[in-house]
Amino acid sequence: MNQNFRKVISAAGLLCLCLLLVGCGQEAADQQAEESGDRRGEHKLDPFTSIELSVQAPHVHLEVGEEYSIRYSLHSRETIKELEVRDGVLHFSTGLDPKWKPDGSSHEVVVTIPETAELERVELRSTAGDVELTDRTVDEGILSSVSGNVSVRKLQSGRLEASSTSGDLVLEGAFDTVKGHSVSGFIELAGQVSAGAVLDTVSGEVRYEAPFGALTAESIGGVRLDGEKQGSRLSLGSGEPAVELSSISGTIFVGTAEE
Repeated sequence: MNQNFRKVISAAGLLCLCLLLVGCGQEAADQQAEESGDRRGEHKLDPFTSIELSVQAPHVHLEVGEEYSIRYSLHSRETIKELEVRDGVLHFSTGLDPKWKPDGSSHEVVVTIPETAELERVELRSTAGDVELTDRTVDEGILSSVSGNVSVRKLQSGRLEASSTSGDLVLEGAFDTVKGHSVSGFIELAGQVSAGAVLDTVSGEVRYEAPFGALTAESIGGVRLDGEKQGSRLSLGSGEPAVELSSISGTIFVGTAEE
């Protein structure tokens, strides 16, 4: 009886050891997956006129090339959920392993389009990466990042919306209407606005260097016109473009930015 009991105890101990080794092996496998390197790819695409792109960690931008294509380098913990051109729209999105958080690393997604390509609606979103749209003409642009910066340069757009929680917004070009929002980052708009602009931030600065018809600017952090202090509120002009600038605690600069 004692001998049988010892056999049972021995078998139970062996089972526990096996379970422990399996657990350690899984943990090692997870660690190896995390350190195994980037997930890379490049694909030629059918022509498209709009883009809907949403990723987690990578930086995002467009470039000019000979044909429609997309290339990416993703963290091994970030997986592709959708990659398809459907009804003239490029759909690209990624998902994230819940055990890993975006770290703002150097991964990127690059969409290539021919020089003569015409774009209608471009929507680019990243959780931790920067988003950039440069030297293009689009009917509508929607750009956002949670912790990265949003940069628009030499852009012509009918309607532009840009947002970031902790990143900065730099918007340069010619627009019909612009909406920009940030919580702690600054917002800078320069160029031409024909119909109107609304820029608001909680604690960041706002810099506006474009023509305006009617302009209102308000912040307890103060408003400056061509570098001169104007108090906490400024109201100028009438007509279009109507411009609204607001911040809770950041300074607002209108006209010539303060050196």
